[in-house]
Amino acid sequence: MSRLQPLATGMIAAVRLVDGRFGQSTASLRRLCSLLLDLSNRYQFLYEDMFLGIEPTRVGVPVIVNCIETDKRQTVYVLEDARSSLDQFEPRLRGKALAVLSLVRKHQNERVVLFARHIRLSDALKGFLEVRGTSVCQVDSRQKSDSERYDVLRRFQTGAGGVLIITRGTGRRGLDIPKADVAIL
Repeated sequence: MSRLQPLATGMIAAVRLVDGRFGQSTASLRRLCSLLLDLSNRYQFLYEDMFLGIEPTRVGVPVIVNCIETDKRQTVYVLEDARSSLDQFEPRLRGKALAVLSLVRKHQNERVVLFARHIRLSDALKGFLEVRGTSVCQVDSRQKSDSERYDVLRRFQTGAGGVLIITRGTGRRGLDIPKADVAIL
């Protein structure tokens, strides 16, 4: 994976093939490397969100053969949730959403940018804020074209107030974050 970045940007002109020969770094190879990097980044974020704070623990369990417990023991891994609360990890938001709402209301005549870890959290925040009367624009990876993302940014910039929610990873696509009065990370 470490070689994908130089290949995607064209910094490496030739690549060693399986048979030992060198092949030219073509536009299609650079495009493939770029797509692989994008996929890797997306799944890295998903992995971090899903397993952050969950630790594997080794446990010895007895081996059962034909429904009879034997003296042999097998080591297995059990995932233990070491997180102190689920506020950060569940899209139900609990207490954090109320804190965000109070910050948004405190700055209600200003434009606010919220950065969310993943799309589920972004969707939950959007629904939570809209139900409470706040106008919300949302930019995430579901908007495939740049024109769609820039349309959302234009709507946000022309509004007198409101909230823009950006999911993590969207800013890496070269998206210019608009000037905001308040940013909540």
